[in-house]
Amino acid sequence: MLRTFVRTAFFLVAAAAMLESSGRGQPTATADRVFYRDKKDGQIKDVEAELKASPSGYQIISATDKKLVATVSASDIIRVVPADIPGFDRKAIFEPVGFETKKEWEKARLAHVEIAKKSGTASEKVRKYLEFRTAICLARSSDETPDESAATAKGHAAIKLLDNFLTANKTGWEVFPVGQSLARLQVSSTEIKKEKDGDKEVEKDTGRRMFEEAARTWGKVAKTADLAADLKQEAVLQEIDTKLRARQLAEAKGLIDEAMKTAPAGAVKDRLNIFQLAQKFGDNPNPAEGATAIEAEIAKSKDPLVRATGYGMIGELYLAADKPRDAMWNYLTVEVVYNQDRDEVIKAVARLADIFRTQGEEDRGRTYREKLRRLRGAP
Repeated sequence: MLRTFVRTAFFLVAAAAMLESSGRGQPTATADRVFYRDKKDGQIKDVEAELKASPSGYQIISATDKKLVATVSASDIIRVVPADIPGFDRKAIFEPVGFETKKEWEKARLAHVEIAKKSGTASEKVRKYLEFRTAICLARSSDETPDESAATAKGHAAIKLLDNFLTANKTGWEVFPVGQSLARLQVSSTEIKKEKDGDKEVEKDTGRRMFEEAARTWGKVAKTADLAADLKQEAVLQEIDTKLRARQLAEAKGLIDEAMKTAPAGAVKDRLNIFQLAQKFGDNPNPAEGATAIEAEIAKSKDPLVRATGYGMIGELYLAADKPRDAMWNYLTVEVVYNQDRDEVIKAVARLADIFRTQGEEDRGRTYREKLRRLRGAP
């Protein structure tokens, strides 16, 4: 009887300890938790694992059996939660992750900031994780803020955080998603300048789209040492695209000529051909003359990204020729028909927002600015 009582008491104590470990008193994990998007079904999956860079992407190595779980692109990694943050148990570490999962971005941001304040002895890896998630959460918070003025302020604050991260970190899987998020924010934002108004300093919206800044962002991403070849190539193409939209034609030409040397046949070469025509005619007295040549290139391809690139560049040539209504139809074609690539749609919608505003259609302009905030967020 006594033996049975002892066994029962031991079982209850062990069960209580297990329950406690699953709550606020969880033991320290031995491996990071990697969250990634599965290419097969698009679902977000997570596993206790180690992340290793490889020429074909990032390898996810299971912490349990050391086997390869998957090889994924940097663009498909969502987050890598550290196994240990000094002063915090597992539940506290995952609290902001829970907020992110529920898309409570401001709560998640504040939780990451709080952890960062109280983890002064944390490793470089932990610091990088907290800075990365804080910047991303602020960007997502700006996307979902309904008030335009407040969203603009948050967006510019996120631009600073993301740009600081990109400047401080030259390697790592985070560089591509940070660069992409930053460029999307820059393209969908207009420049804010501080000016003197008597004794006061005020902020003024210049109305200039930040394509020049986005081009610099993509240039930084393209120089990342451990970035997979396909993402590095895409970063170069985006840098060229945004330089053309910023009217940095001479710089764009140099990048195009260099990329042409190694471009494979197919969509990459087709996009470069379109960029080459956009650069050539963009420097002409009448840029709109390039529309016919680019339309001929579009007709050669059925690839939706090539076609979106083509119509986007025609829109830019019409804008340069001061023909906003002609430009509008080309941007609408990207938005409505060839809308498979988020970055191309964002650039087209940004231009449409400006066209409607400058043409006196403020309601439509506001609608498109709201659409921009929805588009740039994570899917």
